[in-house]
Amino acid sequence: MFFAEIVNSPSLVGVNDHGSVPKADSSLNPCLFTSLHVTLLQNGRIMNKRRGLAGYGKLLHDKGLVIASGGNVSARDGSRLIIKKRGADMSQGRAKDYVCVLFSETEKKKDILSREAPFHVACYDAREDVGAVVHTHSPIMMAVAEKTAILSDISYEFQCVVESAVPVIGYLKPGSDELAAAIAGEIKQGANAVLMKKHGAVSVGRDIEQAYVRMIALERACQTFLLS
Repeated sequence: MFFAEIVNSPSLVGVNDHGSVPKADSSLNPCLFTSLHVTLLQNGRIMNKRRGLAGYGKLLHDKGLVIASGGNVSARDGSRLIIKKRGADMSQGRAKDYVCVLFSETEKKKDILSREAPFHVACYDAREDVGAVVHTHSPIMMAVAEKTAILSDISYEFQCVVESAVPVIGYLKPGSDELAAAIAGEIKQGANAVLMKKHGAVSVGRDIEQAYVRMIALERACQTFLLS
């Protein structure tokens, strides 16, 4: 509706000296309207993804998988990365706490992005099918990371939802290139989630819903492991 109102606006199509709108104006460039339409659609899609990230981020907080400004979520939108702002608290569930930047500009704009942006970018680089990334600081997952080198075949639910074994990597400095490389290496080999000693976990999916559900399934699998 908004696009139609813009296209049909007299200020754009032109008004002649008699106050009437001409049927056609050959001086207009139809590409202008096509470009505007594409921009509006793109902006709407990005806003929907920001809202989705905000909603799932709040769910992660409500389930106790993150606290305060801990943890982060992101989504891919073509050549753009949508990710939580540095220092934002996911418990607020606010779309404005998520920013959209070109992948090519993540290094230049790193000060406004989540500290863990490097491993989010690395996960997208590792596999084309990755459309979203979730990172949490679950104590249960960290406990399991201290007791095994890999989590697999712990339950039918785990097999159906996570769809891969989950490797454990040693502690590496948060936000470092070394951590990004270690996580991406496992994702590239087919892992859909990774446990990190003293840090938490990362899950990936085709979209934020799948990445979120995989994280919840991993949490439940870790509970089963500790109770076994």
